[in-house]
Amino acid sequence: MKVKASVSKTIDSSNNDVEPLVEESTFVELLRRKKELDLEGYKDEISARRWLVDATFIVTVAWLICVICIFCKFGSGKYYFSDAVMITFLTTTTANTLAFLTIIFRYLFSRNGQTE
Repeated sequence: MKVKASVSKTIDSSNNDVEPLVEESTFVELLRRKKELDLEGYKDEISARRWLVDATFIVTVAWLICVICIFCKFGSGKYYFSDAVMITFLTTTTANTLAFLTIIFRYLFSRNGQTE
């Protein structure tokens, strides 16, 4: 029992010597400010994502309109390409469009800012 008493006295005496680094009210204020900054960061991230989604959509639509125009001119006889060239053009355009959208949307909508 002497050991327990001496340990508790040591602990009690050491607690009186320790001074807090930050007052409790200041700490609460710092936590509140941190939450405000986190919320502001999330709002900025959401607005950037909205802008990037719109820009990605516009670029993709413009790209596909150009491809459709080329195919229409090819179909009407204004342009002439061999079948192999048209198949390659169609395949690479489709693959590039899908890859572009996949990369952009994986980045924009990744969880916790981490990509897979």
